[in-house]
Amino acid sequence: MKKCLLMLSCWSALLPLGHASPITLFDTIDGVTSAGTLLNYQAGYFSMVASSFSTVNSPFVLKNVALELGPGANDAGILDIYLYSDTGSIAPNLSTAISLGSISDSTLFTDGVGVYNFAADISLQAHTLYWIGVNDLGNEAVPSTSKWGYVTTLAGTIGAAGEYNYDPYDGTYGNTTVLYGVAANQMTVTGDDVPEPATSLLGALGLGALAFLRRRRSAI
Repeated sequence: MKKCLLMLSCWSALLPLGHASPITLFDTIDGVTSAGTLLNYQAGYFSMVASSFSTVNSPFVLKNVALELGPGANDAGILDIYLYSDTGSIAPNLSTAISLGSISDSTLFTDGVGVYNFAADISLQAHTLYWIGVNDLGNEAVPSTSKWGYVTTLAGTIGAAGEYNYDPYDGTYGNTTVLYGVAANQMTVTGDDVPEPATSLLGALGLGALAFLRRRRSAI
C-alpha cells in the first residue's frame, strides 16, 4: 500500500495541477513581419470587420484581446469591440455578442496608431471557433472611420494559420487571402488554459498521498 501511494504521488507530481496557466492562442502583433501603419478597417464603410481564433484541447478563459488600431478621417465616432460565437458555417453569430469594450475616434486621434487592450474574463469551450469583431454601430451622429491594422504575411505569427476574416460585403475569407491588400488583422488573444477535471483530480490525489505518507512517517 505504501509503495502504491508513493508511486501515485510521484506520478501526479509530474502532471499539471488544477490551476490555470497563461497561454496565447492567436498573435499577429508580436510576430508581424509586414505591418507598420497599414490599416484596412474603416467602420463608416464596412460597419464591422471580424477575425476568428480557435481554442485548443482544453477549455479556455479569455483574459485579454489586443488590437492595433489607428485614426481615420474624423474624431467623432466610436468603435465597439465584441466577442462572437461561430454560426457553425464559418461566420460570426451576431446574436451572441459579448462586449469587450469600446474606444472613441478622439482617443485614437490623440494617441495615434497603437496597440489597445480590452480586458475580459470569459469562459470558452475547447476546440471551438470564436470571432473578435470591431464595429461601428451607428450610435453617434458621425460614423467612426478609425481603422484596424493588418499584416500581409502570416510568417512568424501564432495561431493565425487556418483562421478567417469577415465583413458584411465580402463575407468570410481565409486570412491567408490578400483581399484589397489585406490579410490577417493585427490581434493578440491571451488567457488561461483550464486543465481537464480528471487531471486536476489526479493532482489532488497525489497531494493527498504525499500528506498521508508524511503523517505515517511522523507517527512512527
